[in-house]
Amino acid sequence: IILSFEVENLASRSRVLDYSMFRLLDRAKNTFSISPDLTWSLYRLTNRSSPWGSRIPPNTPTTVQAVFLVARGPVGFKLACRDFDWRSNDYIELEVEI
Repeated sequence: IILSFEVENLASRSRVLDYSMFRLLDRAKNTFSISPDLTWSLYRLTNRSSPWGSRIPPNTPTTVQAVFLVARGPVGFKLACRDFDWRSNDYIELEVEI
């Protein structure tokens, strides 16, 4: 699954956009991680610079794309996200429309 979504660094200084800040959950709570290799390939094939691993300035919305390896069958996905400052171990879950 290729997801496109917007991130914004609300911290007071720039922070690195990291793959581990996001994961995909299905209804059964199976977890799927971003594939760094496939995500990098997607950016390369579309002739764009990847923001992953780069510093994101504060208060600058940035649209990103990520590729998740998902087995056939699961439905009802949520994108689980955590903050740039890593102050919490909690992830928020956002509904994903596919």
